[in-house]
Amino acid sequence: MKSLLSIIIITGVVTGIALYGLFPDFWFPWYPLVPSFFVVLGIVMCLGMKHYNQLGGRKVIVGFMMMRGIKMASTLCFILLYYWIINKDITNMALTTCGFYLLYLVAETYLHYRSKDAQLS
Repeated sequence: MKSLLSIIIITGVVTGIALYGLFPDFWFPWYPLVPSFFVVLGIVMCLGMKHYNQLGGRKVIVGFMMMRGIKMASTLCFILLYYWIINKDITNMALTTCGFYLLYLVAETYLHYRSKDAQLS
């Protein structure tokens, strides 16, 4: 859990600095919402996976896939809420959120399988 959260926080800070300093056309004032959303989502997903890991067996795989579906649905809801409520720089926000989603997906999968390999060894 700490590894995943540190990846999200570090990526959020580095991306924020890069967008603000190097690509100011892509910076939007509500940018801190994106990494904050993924930090909260990461905490919820880690707690959910902790529950499924205690159940063991096939339920871990089912839980892992269910968490991915929930993550995708909540990310789409986040983008839609941003569009309906704030409706500024929606393209930049959606692209940034999709980038974070993909990075988070890769990092979560890598860390999950790494922890499963460590348990099997």
